[in-house]
Amino acid sequence: MKHFIPMLSLGWFLSIVAKLPKLLNPLILCLLITYVESLQTDMPEPLWKGILYCFLFLLAYFCGAICWNARLMVNLKTRTRIRSALTAAIYKKSLSLSADARRVSSTGEIVNLMAVDTKRTLGFLDRVWMFLITPLQLVVAMFILYRMLGNSVFAGLGILCLATPISFVIGYFQRKLWLETMKIKDERIKLTKEMLSSIKVIKLHAWEPSFECKVTALRNKEVSKQKAINILTGCQESLYDIVPVLVMVVTFAIYTSASPDHRLKASVAFVSLSLFDYIKEPLAVMAQNISYFIMASVSMMRMAKYLMNDDLEENNVILDRSSDYGIEVVDGTFSHLRDAPPVLHDIYLQIKEGSLTAVVGSVGAGKSSLLSAITGDLHRQEGSITRKGSLALVSQEAFIVNASIRNNILFGEDYDEELYRQVIKDCGLDEDFETLPNGDRSVIGEKGINISGGQKQRISLARAVYSNADIYLLDDPLSAVDIHVGKHIFEHVIGPNGLLKDKTRLMVTHGMHWLPHMDEIYVIDNGRLSQLGAYNLSAANTAHYPKYIESYLRDGKSRPSGDSVSMTSRSQNGSEDDKDSDVFDEQEQVKMGNVSWSVYKAYLKAMGLKMVSICVLCMIGSTGLDLTYSIWISKWTGDEVFQNSSQASTEQRASAMEKYLIILSFIGLGQMLTVLSYTLLAAYCFCQASSNLHKSLLNNILKAKILFFEIKPLGMILNRFSKDVDIVDNTVGWSVLDVSSVLALLAASVGGIVYATPMFVLAIIPMAAFYIYIQRFYISTGRQLRRLSSKASSPIYAHLSETINGCQTIRAFGHQKRFMQENIDNIEKLNIYQYYKQSANIWLDVRMYFFSGLLIFLTALFCVISMEIPILHMSPSMVGLALSLVLQVTENLASIVWTASKLETDTVSVERIKEYAEVDTESDWTTDANPPSNWPSEGGIEFSNYSSHYCPELQLATDDISLTIKPQEKVGVVGRTGSDKFSLTLPLFRMLEAEKGSIKVDGVDISQLGLHRLRNSLTILPQDPVLFSGTLRENLDPFAESSDEKLWKVLEQCKLKKFVVEQPGQLSVECREGGKNLSVGQRQLVCLARALLRKTKILIMDEPTAAVDMKTDDFVQKTIKSKFSDCTVLTIAHRLHTIMDCDRILVISEGSVVEFDSPKNLLANQRSMFYTMAKDAGIVP
Repeated sequence: MKHFIPMLSLGWFLSIVAKLPKLLNPLILCLLITYVESLQTDMPEPLWKGILYCFLFLLAYFCGAICWNARLMVNLKTRTRIRSALTAAIYKKSLSLSADARRVSSTGEIVNLMAVDTKRTLGFLDRVWMFLITPLQLVVAMFILYRMLGNSVFAGLGILCLATPISFVIGYFQRKLWLETMKIKDERIKLTKEMLSSIKVIKLHAWEPSFECKVTALRNKEVSKQKAINILTGCQESLYDIVPVLVMVVTFAIYTSASPDHRLKASVAFVSLSLFDYIKEPLAVMAQNISYFIMASVSMMRMAKYLMNDDLEENNVILDRSSDYGIEVVDGTFSHLRDAPPVLHDIYLQIKEGSLTAVVGSVGAGKSSLLSAITGDLHRQEGSITRKGSLALVSQEAFIVNASIRNNILFGEDYDEELYRQVIKDCGLDEDFETLPNGDRSVIGEKGINISGGQKQRISLARAVYSNADIYLLDDPLSAVDIHVGKHIFEHVIGPNGLLKDKTRLMVTHGMHWLPHMDEIYVIDNGRLSQLGAYNLSAANTAHYPKYIESYLRDGKSRPSGDSVSMTSRSQNGSEDDKDSDVFDEQEQVKMGNVSWSVYKAYLKAMGLKMVSICVLCMIGSTGLDLTYSIWISKWTGDEVFQNSSQASTEQRASAMEKYLIILSFIGLGQMLTVLSYTLLAAYCFCQASSNLHKSLLNNILKAKILFFEIKPLGMILNRFSKDVDIVDNTVGWSVLDVSSVLALLAASVGGIVYATPMFVLAIIPMAAFYIYIQRFYISTGRQLRRLSSKASSPIYAHLSETINGCQTIRAFGHQKRFMQENIDNIEKLNIYQYYKQSANIWLDVRMYFFSGLLIFLTALFCVISMEIPILHMSPSMVGLALSLVLQVTENLASIVWTASKLETDTVSVERIKEYAEVDTESDWTTDANPPSNWPSEGGIEFSNYSSHYCPELQLATDDISLTIKPQEKVGVVGRTGSDKFSLTLPLFRMLEAEKGSIKVDGVDISQLGLHRLRNSLTILPQDPVLFSGTLRENLDPFAESSDEKLWKVLEQCKLKKFVVEQPGQLSVECREGGKNLSVGQRQLVCLARALLRKTKILIMDEPTAAVDMKTDDFVQKTIKSKFSDCTVLTIAHRLHTIMDCDRILVISEGSVVEFDSPKNLLANQRSMFYTMAKDAGIVP
């Protein structure tokens, strides 16, 4: 921040200088009224003096305008630089956070830091100068008032002194509430991100109500805090609207009562009125500054805490190019967290340069943790790690960015045509590219949502191979591909004769059939590593092998791992089709033209029309009383009793004085009550509106069709829930209030001026026309720039989200600088729109200041000229009234354009929320058509001429399917690449709706059922295990419908009971975001436990054992067979041996049924597609 102090100081200095000329307005007003009063005496002042005073108004305004707009330009450049620096610092930190820091800094918090906290910090830095000038303004104004009103002004000063501590007390509670609010907001954004990331799993399990309740509960807490903040802010705003009125009433009362000689002359009354009005601004600004300071102090504290979090230890891994080994770990003890117990103990690992080494072990043994230790992502308690050369990582969960397939493979490297073609061929991707409309130029959705799991893994592998690194860490890279493709990749890439034959390769695998090709084999068990040496079949050498490896060796044959041949596995988050890239490369659409009235109507409706009506009535009453106040003072100063004091008795003057003071006091009291009423009512309405808008957004997003999430990047949707909701929470409502109050004040002031100076109409009509023109011209530009800047901010959050998900891969490849540069490029794109948007504001300010000064000049000139024309002659009190009101009018005219423009640009956030709150939704969750409570009781499924597609722009995903699956039948589903096997199961959950035909389950047409009734009656065990932050109990039973006894039972059936018992809290043990504190295999077992708990008559499995070892695989398969023996089971086969004991095999090709018969009959027919696949997989000779 020190770097920016000179620029900030220059901006603050120009701001102070710009505000000083405004203080001259009351003094010039005093001179002009004194001039008018002199014309009624025997010694009138010359005309040129009156005209000179008019020009002084103009000069003061122009001087202030020049300095103010210079300040705006300086601040614009400073803000842009500070925002860029803060955003880049937050992003850079996300790449280096230690595991301990990630535990306390959730993704939601990091997004909020970037979206909300940077904005609030900048808002405060823009206003620091106001802390400096506000006391000066108050001191100068009170000094002038003292010179005019004498000691009576100290009574008003006493009221100001009393108001100040009240303001600070309010500020203290606001700060406390802001801290609590931001913590809740972080939790809400974190949960929302998890929900959006795993929306398909949520929909398949019909968990939307559970997540809606969780998010809504957090939102309700947030809104309750926000409501308290708004009420305190309203009290503070009201306080500084009320204080000047109270000060004026008390001061005038004491001044006029103190001495019979203290006559309230026009020059005294209206200059005082002008000064009291002038005091309103610094007092109101003080209230706003306190709010900004509170918000900024909370935000800066949060950012400082985040930026001071521990980084990964740079010396965790030593890079030594002279080392004798490619990787060497000596006496290594590692833990996930600094204070946590070790997960790896006494690791001794020496991998020769250019060798191929395997690490095997059971689920949760520590295989992936070992790779994380080598990449430097675990906390090193003891020992050392040395590696020789650059590193490439293929993680078990493939890291995919929202870009073209080619850019995912190149990963920032220069394009080498020959190498690239070789890599995609050897990684088995060339056939996949042929099926895509744009080949390798096709854009992949976020997290690879529109490609299969096998394709994601092969792209990840191709990226590593193309990087030409020295060392390759491969975390079970062949688990998601079929045996044929796996064999191809091993032979051409990983194995002794592959592209990487001269590289150092450390491969974690559950595929025992790869072990004969390894130079070295290590086994890890409970975090302890033991070396087996090279593969050897002799009995002497196998005695110390783990049982599951012995079993494999005894069998003497391969247990395939991966998809059915030539078939890309189906990711839980994707569909098997490689859909047209244009569908998924959809950019955020920017609306054009005016913000629709329907948007304003939606916001007002969300506020509550009754409350809004009462609020408007209070505001009109307050404005009317404010005008009445000024008119009453003009009557007071122009009363004949005080003008001809020699002709009026003391009793008459005292009686008149009492009358004016009492009525003035009642007017002031009424104004104070109405101001307080409409401010507090408005504060309540704003919270009501933001709560209702968020509720409609959340509800509709949860009901949106799955295609919506496949074509919209996560960052784009999350932007609505974070930045746009924050703007609605804290900005839109106050913008509505500002516009309403300024409009009301403007109408009252214009009415008062026309009442005092009819000639003012000649100036106000053309000026109003010009203001409307400027307003319309500016708003169209400002609104569109706001939309464009909102669009430009989405890639920043999407990029941040991708980076957090793939930071281990990014660090392993050493691409931190490139990703930081991409972040800077995104920030620069946003800066362009922000810069133009602020420049448009400056353009508006220049014109507003110029014509405001001209309006004051013309009004003053009319008053001076009217004194020379008998028919237009004005009393000093009328001149004072007109000029004091015109000073308000110029402020209000500038404010109305500014506030109206700000309202419309802020309302873009409401528009964006409303857009997503109205996206196309799925069918109803519940309907009147309810089958029997025990439906489905048997599990029979019948497809009748069924066809469906993902969207009208794409070809049919399932084409004219007719088949019958008997109750309790076990069916394996297989097919070649692009055969749409998973798309066959989606219609069962009505994730895809029928284009024609029907599906019946136990004779009930599922299209007639509510989605939740249907989905709750089915169970799916996905390939990608998905867990959410929260307790293990919540992950197993989101609706809390099962007893602890039942939960322990399913955990025991899944061999997780021992693990859970050992955890602190047991069933209440916290699962971190995405279940990152569990291994992939453990997560898969939790999903199996979830399926057992949910058990229904129909189970769909999408190869749930691809990420587990053979022993666990056997256990899972046996568990499913025994526990679901009385159920209908559909198994999408990625490994043919898992379905060979099925009753029938369903072979799919291009979305159509090719074969459907028993395995025995299909294998007997050597022409069948299934026979060919079985032969390729080595199942038949």
